[in-house]
Amino acid sequence: MKKDAYDIIVIGGGPAGLMCAVTAVGGVPINPPRDISCLVLDRFEIGQFAKYGKLRLTHLWHLMGDEVIATLRGEALKAVVELAENSEVISVDPDGPEKKVVTTRGTCTGRKVAICTGFFPHGDLMPFARKVRVMFSPPELEHHALPPGTGYTVAVLGGGPGTLTLARRLRDLRPDLHYFVAVEGASAVESSEGDLEVHWGSAEVWRETLDGLKLVLRDSEGKKTGTRTCKFLLVDYNSYTLKTNVTRFLADQQLQMSRGYLKVDQHGNTSLPGVVAAGNIVTPVSGALTALSTGFTAGLNLFSQLHTERHGKAPFLYPWLPMEGFESHPLSSS
Repeated sequence: MKKDAYDIIVIGGGPAGLMCAVTAVGGVPINPPRDISCLVLDRFEIGQFAKYGKLRLTHLWHLMGDEVIATLRGEALKAVVELAENSEVISVDPDGPEKKVVTTRGTCTGRKVAICTGFFPHGDLMPFARKVRVMFSPPELEHHALPPGTGYTVAVLGGGPGTLTLARRLRDLRPDLHYFVAVEGASAVESSEGDLEVHWGSAEVWRETLDGLKLVLRDSEGKKTGTRTCKFLLVDYNSYTLKTNVTRFLADQQLQMSRGYLKVDQHGNTSLPGVVAAGNIVTPVSGALTALSTGFTAGLNLFSQLHTERHGKAPFLYPWLPMEGFESHPLSSS
């Protein structure tokens, strides 16, 4: 972080966070960036989760994640948005006009804060994308993506008891494989159910090997309990929708939630003044369109808030105002 204080701090550097930041410093797309300082914090690399896959718009139409992130990152840098990678947020104090944000790389303040973390807590797995698959679809579809061969071990990582049901369905579809299941958020107990070996705790990739992945197992308190190897790792994406730790830095702030998501109004405002949210952390309808749309809305909201506070009136937010006589237009702030 280059400064101690910013106008806007965006937590999360995926499509929603980058879109929010770019919009917040300039308003509508036809506007150049204004004198609004903005910092984007990401626990990993900018766009860590999105850039390793395809951002699907329809069944047949998708955007390459790395291209979307590269474009948004380029626009952010041109808009003099500061990007801070590998900066995990530890706590946020939203009280008062200056919100205090404590990270692993230092402390800073922002007049406004945007929460754009997404709800998926395992962006650290994406560099191992050749041997990791995030499961969005039913096992009846996903099992076709498993590597060829028989007798190897598949690890299944999830955030709830439904992950066991998913693993059993996989076992029924591919009984020729061995399965190891790690269910996060539970006490460290080992058990077996047929071909299912179950660890109640977390599993993280230690390193990649020629034959697969080496996993480190930890209990609910983070203590290492052992290691396992697997040829392929499946992550139960849906198991994290109602239970995720990506916003634990707001745990003591009485933030209103709705079915595991941050509750926001139509402008992206949360229940905390000066704090907005966007992306997959605010809606179960996840995807690129949702991330970009809600990021744009929240960014436009922040731009409008700061402009109003500085100039005493709302800005023009739409590019199709008439060339003449705009003072009489219903959207005019005059």
